Amino acid sequence: MSATSAGRRRKNRGGRDVPGLEDEIRLLREIIQRAAAMAEEDRAVMDLVRLWGAAGRAAGQLSGLLKTERALGALRDANAELDAALREALDELDAYRREHGVEME
Repeated sequence: MSATSAGRRRKNRGGRDVPGLEDEIRLLREIIQRAAAMAEEDRAVMDLVRLWGAAGRAAGQLSGLLKTERALGALRDANAELDAALREALDELDAYRREHGVEME
């Protein structure tokens, strides 16, 4: 992956990578790239069939990991928005309590 596409990918997700998944995603991409490089070499047909079978499985796993990473990022964003809304509501409640002399247990 080029530096430009990596930067674009991070920008689209707000630069939030999920720890652990990033390494697996990088590893699977390397496997796919190695499979493509090996296919260009002089290999036996059955070696290429096995190689592309492994690359196909890796691509499927990569797709699943990328979807998981995106979903976890969306959940984190939703949690942050909920947290901010709850903090604001609590701040307003506290201000009302102080202004009206309401005691809370």
